[in-house]
Amino acid sequence: MTDGGFMATLCLFVWEAEKARPRRLLIDATQFRHRFGDGVMQWRDAHIIPRYGAAGVRKFAFHMPSGFPKAGA
Repeated sequence: MTDGGFMATLCLFVWEAEKARPRRLLIDATQFRHRFGDGVMQWRDAHIIPRYGAAGVRKFAFHMPSGFPKAGA
């Protein structure tokens, strides 16, 4: 996956959230291996995260691969 592919996928996912307007989303990241390039997360924060909020999303759950470090650890 490229940064452009990742960004395009996020655009599609948030578009679906805008249509369905769920309060919660489950992200399956068990096969995700991409390392983000410079500026990708800043782009996401500026262009994707506000759209999730406007769509009514309030919680995210991430299914991570085994061995993934625990969040906040």
